[in-house]
Amino acid sequence: NATQSMLTAAIYIGLAMVFDALDGRIARMTGTAGDFGAELDSLCDAVSFGAAPAFFLRVFGEALYGAGIEHTPEWPIRLLWATAALYLACTVLRLARFNVEAGRDDDHRSFRGLPSPAAAAACVSLFLISYFYRDDATGKLAFGGTMTVLIPVCGTAFALLMVSRVRYL
Repeated sequence: NATQSMLTAAIYIGLAMVFDALDGRIARMTGTAGDFGAELDSLCDAVSFGAAPAFFLRVFGEALYGAGIEHTPEWPIRLLWATAALYLACTVLRLARFNVEAGRDDDHRSFRGLPSPAAAAACVSLFLISYFYRDDATGKLAFGGTMTVLIPVCGTAFALLMVSRVRYL
């Protein structure tokens, strides 16, 4: 069941956020923080908060568009692929900029650009809203028509906010 798989993926992305919040703090508390750990953390963030949400948005959108059904137009699927690619690219750019701008003594109380875990949470929240308001009798996700528009629009907005110069707490 695709819906159950997406729910499981949403839970794993949430768990990645918890572990991401803990790893840096633990490294600083134990005095084991270093350049290697920071780079490894960014690589993990690129997968957990870049690749996974990008793929998640594409799969969620395709499920709503009815990909694979005989009369499905091709352009929405291409739009989803483009959105996912942009999201992933912006996540990697945001993480690279963070590594360049952040110093060792940085307290991480504010960031330029939307943090990638927050963007991932926003992407997953689109599905969770649709999932928790679904029709229990049929299992059909709620707000299907609205979500088909929101997925590419919000995915693009979250991507651009990550590479923006806007300050976030």
